[in-house]
Amino acid sequence: MTGQDLDPQLSASMRRTILQHARTSPRRSRSPRHWATILGSIALLTGVAATATAIIVTGLPNSVPAPPVANTPTSTATTSPPPPTSTPTPAPATTPPPTPTLPPAPPQVDATDPSTWIIGFDGVGPVELGSSLEEQRQLLPAFDDITDPLCVTGYLDLQAPSGFALRFVSAPDGPVTAAITFGNGGAEGADDRAITPTTAEGIGIGSTEDELLTAYPDIELTGTYQSDDFPYYGITDGTGGWIVFALIDDRVSRIQIAHENTLPIENVSVKTMPSERCPA
Repeated sequence: MTGQDLDPQLSASMRRTILQHARTSPRRSRSPRHWATILGSIALLTGVAATATAIIVTGLPNSVPAPPVANTPTSTATTSPPPPTSTPTPAPATTPPPTPTLPPAPPQVDATDPSTWIIGFDGVGPVELGSSLEEQRQLLPAFDDITDPLCVTGYLDLQAPSGFALRFVSAPDGPVTAAITFGNGGAEGADDRAITPTTAEGIGIGSTEDELLTAYPDIELTGTYQSDDFPYYGITDGTGGWIVFALIDDRVSRIQIAHENTLPIENVSVKTMPSERCPA
């Protein structure tokens, strides 16, 4: 048998198989019947192979299925909420401490200028109660001593170049200053407050009665001289110190500074002042 005797529809591998069998088989078996049997078997095998091939080809899915996804168990644990965000409290704005309000500086006292002096309960300007008459004289070297010779044992009168005069009155038992007085006695003239001492509230020689009462609403009427037209008004520090204002024609004419502990000569009280002094 040659390759031309075989069915051309057989595959190349089937044709080779048949031709090999024909060469190796004994001659005696190569009868027409033998060959018919072989060809029938081959045909049967060819059909089975074709059918199997068709089944396999037609049975293939259009696409390769995706591998099964493994079931991942869902976690049942409760997710804790995030901790609350802490909002920092802003630091309070730093306020600079307030600048302390300092009291006004006291005016500079010029021993030669009585207009710079302040009247207080212990004295006026550079001179004070309790000092000796000689010490007062030394504190005011620019002042002239105008004391009347009849009064030198208990008084000292000093006068500034401007004409302003101070009288220092001693105590009965010694030359210690018990009172300081000054004033114009009601004489007419320029405003004495411009050249003479005043209180911290601005009251001095020449101030009106209304100004006095306004500056010191609690001032005390401490006495009069002969009538109500000549009153004495006094203010106190509460410890015995007194400043007394004598008025003539509704104006301050004289001022006295004294203390209850030491009564000045010729005074019956530190709340008033004698109408006349040495050398009356």
